[in-house]
Amino acid sequence: MNSTEIVMKDTCELIRACTENRELNKISIDKKELMRIASLGNMQYLLLYSLLKTETDKEIAGAIRNIIKKTIYKSFIQMMCIKQLNELLEENKIRHQFLKGAILKTIYPSPEMREMSDVDIIIFQQSLDRTAELLEKNG
Repeated sequence: MNSTEIVMKDTCELIRACTENRELNKISIDKKELMRIASLGNMQYLLLYSLLKTETDKEIAGAIRNIIKKTIYKSFIQMMCIKQLNELLEENKIRHQFLKGAILKTIYPSPEMREMSDVDIIIFQQSLDRTAELLEKNG
């Protein structure tokens, strides 16, 4: 098996173990390389969470734990932002619809499993100026 096949097989196993909340089967990929791949693909939680449960090297376990903490905190902040923005727009009767990651996060077993870098939302053209004013007013 070549290195690409090993990465594909092991990352699939890591994702399955995380989403199915089960113990991780043996993987062959180098842990530091896996952390690099997880970061490049913006999939730190899905690829590293299950590994954390089995990692015995204290340095690697500590690095993974720090990555997972940042991922959870980022997800928490995003979900709070979405909630506050939704409440503000609803209170002001501005029609809107969240898209992509903001919606998908809610169907994962845990929201931090769905990484995202921004919050996508549709607002009707006629409400854009009013929305901009509300957002500026509310920080």
